Amino acid sequence: STVTLLFAVVVFVFGGLSLEKEREKEQLKNRKALLEEAYPELVHKIVLLTGAGMNMKNVLMTISADAEHTKISHVKNPVKRKTENQDNPLICEIRRMLQLMNQGISEVQVYESFGKRCQNASYLKLGTLMVQCTKKGAKGMTKIMADTADEAMMQKREYILRKGEQISTKLLLPMGLLLIVVMAVLIVPAFLSMNV
Repeated sequence: STVTLLFAVVVFVFGGLSLEKEREKEQLKNRKALLEEAYPELVHKIVLLTGAGMNMKNVLMTISADAEHTKISHVKNPVKRKTENQDNPLICEIRRMLQLMNQGISEVQVYESFGKRCQNASYLKLGTLMVQCTKKGAKGMTKIMADTADEAMMQKREYILRKGEQISTKLLLPMGLLLIVVMAVLIVPAFLSMNV
C-alpha cells in the first residue's frame, strides 16, 4: 500500500542517482582516455607551429581552426559535425582557452588552468611549458619542446600497448567459450559413438 509505494519511490530515486553517478564516472573515464590519446599530436603541432615562429595564442587559434576545417571537409551534416566537435575534449579545452583570453584573462592564467582542468600529469607539464614559452618566447623553448614531443611519442607507444593488452584481455573470455564449444563438438560425438 502506502509503505510499499514509498519504498518503491525511494528505491527508484536511489537507483536513478547511482545510475547517474556511474554515467558521470564513465564520461570522465572516456574524457581522460580521449585527452591521453590526443596529447602526442597536440605536442607535435605546438612544436611545429612554434618552430615556424608563431606565438602560443596563434598556435591555439590555428589548431582550433584546423579542427573545424577538418570536420567541415569530412562531415557534410552540420549537426553531426557540431556533435563530433563537442565530443572532442581537447578541442573544447582549446576553444575554452581562447574564449577566456578574449574575455581579458592573461595567457599565463589560462595555460595554468588548462593543465589543471585536464587532470593529467602530461597536460600539467604542457601547461607549464606553455607559460614558459609565453614568457621567454618560442626560441628559448625549442629544445625543451622537442624533448617533450619525443616523450609524448613514447607515451603514445605505451598507450597503444596498453590498449592492445586491454583488447586481448577482453578477447580471452570469448576465445575460452569458443574453445569449450569446439571441445564439446569433438568430444560429445566420440562419447556417443563409444556408447553405441
